[in-house]
Amino acid sequence: MTIWTFHGHSLLFLLGKNAPLRKIITQIVVFLLAFSPFSML
Repeated sequence: MTIWTFHGHSLLFLLGKNAPLRKIITQIVVFLLAFSPFSML
C-alpha cells in the first residue's frame, strides 16, 4: 500500500464521517474546476 492510497482512504473516511467537510471540499473542487485553464477550452 502506497502513501497515496493510504492518504486517499483516510480522506474518504473523513469525508464519510464529516458531511459539512465533504460539502466544503465539494464546493472548493467545483470552484477550482470552474476557474481552471481547462474550463477555457
